[in-house]
Amino acid sequence: MDHHTWSQSADRLLGHDMAAVLVASPDDPRPIGQVTGAQPIGFNQPQNQTNHIFGYPTITERNYYRPGHVSPELQQTFDGRNLMFAQGTTLADPVYYSDVMPGALSPGCSGGAVLQNFDPTTGTGLQSGVFSRYDDPGQIIGVFGWQEGPNMSSTHFGDEEQAVYNAAQSAPLT
Repeated sequence: MDHHTWSQSADRLLGHDMAAVLVASPDDPRPIGQVTGAQPIGFNQPQNQTNHIFGYPTITERNYYRPGHVSPELQQTFDGRNLMFAQGTTLADPVYYSDVMPGALSPGCSGGAVLQNFDPTTGTGLQSGVFSRYDDPGQIIGVFGWQEGPNMSSTHFGDEEQAVYNAAQSAPLT
């Protein structure tokens, strides 16, 4: 099943990119979440909430914290091997992405979970979206006009994402 918005314009600037995959193993009938661990998923959750975005950022020219871009005490390098997170309040943006949060996890975090009500003690939260795009400082972000970055944009799971999820859940295993 297509995600309507993505199939109309497969442009990362317009957002709404997400995927749902059903995984089966003939040798192990357990759901993959029981094997690897999983977070509960929520659709149409309240927006403008405190969220955590998780991912594996890489060191690229788009790393906000790269040497020469910020003062030496703020410099960080990312190797794409360590799970990192950003925490903040997302703002609903109906033009490009559903949620935009100030943060600077660089490319490599795409596809990372956006969790509401994350509890660092238990490591659990409700997945309400998926990280999609890191915006460099000074780019236009939807209806908010000019906002200095860095910003992290994500797809907020709504009706269309739930339809894709449900289609994957009911797909026949081959």
